[in-house]
Amino acid sequence: MIVRVQHAYAEAQHAGSLWGVLAARLARADVPEGRLSVTFGRQVHGDGSESFVYVTTWRDMESIYAWVGGRDLVATPRLFHGLERFLDGYDVQHYIAPDLAELAEEQALQQAHPAPSAAGADVARRAASARVPSSPPNRVRVSH
Repeated sequence: MIVRVQHAYAEAQHAGSLWGVLAARLARADVPEGRLSVTFGRQVHGDGSESFVYVTTWRDMESIYAWVGGRDLVATPRLFHGLERFLDGYDVQHYIAPDLAELAEEQALQQAHPAPSAAGADVARRAASARVPSSPPNRVRVSH
C-alpha cells in the first residue's frame, strides 16, 4: 500500500477561494481505481495564509500513475491542476505502508513456528519491491 501526501500553501488573499474550489472539486470527484481512502484537511495560520493537506492511500504505484496520467508525480499536481493562481506552493510525498494484517499474520506464524528470520527478510523484500520513488520531499514554488 502507498500513502500519498500532498500539501498546498496559499497566501491570505487566495486561501478562501482555494478552499472553496478544492472542497467543491473533492465533493464531486469519482473514486479512481486503486485508491483505498482519502482525507482532506485545512490549517489557518495567524497571518491569514492557509495550508491544505490531501492524504490518499493507494493499492500500488501503478494506480497512482494511472490517476496522475503519467510517471511524473511532482509536475502533475492532479488535485491542484488549474488552481496555480491560488497557490504559493505545493509538495508531494509518497510512503510505503505495510499491510498490518499481513504483518500480524506473519508474526503469529513466526511465534508458532520459530525459525530463522526469513519472514522478516521477506517483508523487507516486498516493501522494497513496491518501488516508491526514493527522493526527498518535492516542493514546488508557484510563480504568479
